[in-house]
Amino acid sequence: MKLRRQRQRRIKIRRRTRQVYSVASQRRRKKIRQRKSPRRTRRKPRPITPKVSITAVPRVPREMCMEASRAGQVQGIEFAMQQEVSTEVPRPIVKNEMQRRFASFMEPYRPILRHFEWVSAMAESFRDGFVQSRFPQAADAVLVPTLKRVDVVLSACNEERSIGAVLQQLQQLSLNDLFVIINGSKDGTLQVAKEQAQEATIVHYTDPLGHDIGRSIGARLSDADIVLFMDGDFPVPADKLAPFIWAIETGVDVALNNITPLLHHFGQQDGITHCKQWLNRCLGREDLYANSMTAVPHALSRHAIETVGEEALCVPPKAQALAIVRGLHVQAVQVVDVIHNNRIRQSNVGASNPVATLILGDHMEAFQALMMERDTVRTDNVERERIARGRNVG
Repeated sequence: MKLRRQRQRRIKIRRRTRQVYSVASQRRRKKIRQRKSPRRTRRKPRPITPKVSITAVPRVPREMCMEASRAGQVQGIEFAMQQEVSTEVPRPIVKNEMQRRFASFMEPYRPILRHFEWVSAMAESFRDGFVQSRFPQAADAVLVPTLKRVDVVLSACNEERSIGAVLQQLQQLSLNDLFVIINGSKDGTLQVAKEQAQEATIVHYTDPLGHDIGRSIGARLSDADIVLFMDGDFPVPADKLAPFIWAIETGVDVALNNITPLLHHFGQQDGITHCKQWLNRCLGREDLYANSMTAVPHALSRHAIETVGEEALCVPPKAQALAIVRGLHVQAVQVVDVIHNNRIRQSNVGASNPVATLILGDHMEAFQALMMERDTVRTDNVERERIARGRNVG
């Protein structure tokens, strides 16, 4: 009996020893794994930002950029030989001459230019070759292959802090004229505009005339073939403004800012966005989604201004509706983020703010203009009687 108890005790001790060793070995193996693989830390959640769809664009052929660079060098040397001191030539003259020579160089390439990215790459190569050690005053110029006259209408109201940067970007373009419409500013916007853009045509109104009145005033003053409309809220890089000019050059009448990739899902959009979509759908242009002349920048051809009328431009949705109804080519051409970069004011914050109310009223005026123009609004999609008849069938 005693031997039996001793045997059972030895068996228990062996089992406990095995358990201790097994636990120790497990801990040892776990430490070895941790040494081999770094410790995983929980990632911080990324801020939610609207997704922008990016379409893959084929890279511009290297030979085309090299040809543009060589042509720019030849044209730059030729123009420099015509000047006494090339570095003292005024910057606007250099930009205009470089733009003219670049447009002539690009003429044979027009049939094979598939994307504006190709145009932009060749423009940079031509510019770098042109200004190399001869015209440093125009080293930041943004070229667009067009011989048409280009004007910019810049509307500003209390933009003392931002208008300087806006003008700096616009001055990189080759412009026929720059119209700065200062509408009821109470700060130093006028002084900054005079100092920053001495060659610009500045129109100053001491009293506020209206939200979009400056567009109509600028369109009436301009006689250019292409008119680019801007606001002084925040600067837009010049290379993002060039596609609007190129679109008008290639046959578009109304080149809109493509804000579609910046919008959230339908349920998270505000009422103004829904109103823009509704107007475009009623006009048979579902492809425009919520893109509208309400958002800047956008560009118009001379034909579009004459067709729509200068007065209609102070009501952007009305001008867009008339442009579509009268057969103009309206297209969204470039993404410029005006949703997150737009300046926050007391008048454009909160539900039913004054700006939202104004835009809603502009859309109602657009529908009224359509009904007066012709019966083009597709009321069959919104007729309550038709919906009721379909619902009550059976």
